[in-house]
Amino acid sequence: MKKKDRSRDRTRVYRERLREKLETAAEERAIRDHLWFFGEVTPRLDARTHVEELAIHREFLRALGEPDVQPGETLRDVARRAWAAWTSGTIHDRPDEVFCPGFNRVTQQWNPAGEGFVIKTKSFDELWVPPANCENGEADQPIDINDLPKLPKLGVKKIGVKCRIAAKESKYE
Repeated sequence: MKKKDRSRDRTRVYRERLREKLETAAEERAIRDHLWFFGEVTPRLDARTHVEELAIHREFLRALGEPDVQPGETLRDVARRAWAAWTSGTIHDRPDEVFCPGFNRVTQQWNPAGEGFVIKTKSFDELWVPPANCENGEADQPIDINDLPKLPKLGVKKIGVKCRIAAKESKYE
């Protein structure tokens, strides 16, 4: 009787565990580094209301250099524009994936270390779900641009670096 080779099963289980570890580590890093994904109110928590989702997309659009909400646009239109601009980033190793930078809502800037998300290139309509309080079609109603709140101020964060040069301490900002 021939002995069954279990190396394939062990390899498959090992790869599954490794993938889970990497995903968990990526989520922990996103939370630690304040990296917001598309449509998140805080890292790993999706927007729950029309107001929250609209604010996030407006912030993304501004950071991407895109115009703010246009007359006649709906939440769905604004979200679609933000998605298209955000996912038009650099191509990743695989042709069906793209790198998208992580956004920090505190500083209103993209992550300076270049960290972000590698996502599958899916169409907006496959991915987007309106917030929970838009169950009566509010996501498809035109936005009154006269009632929009101001966007948060852009954060300018100084990073201090200390170094020693020939026993002399200097500080660069």
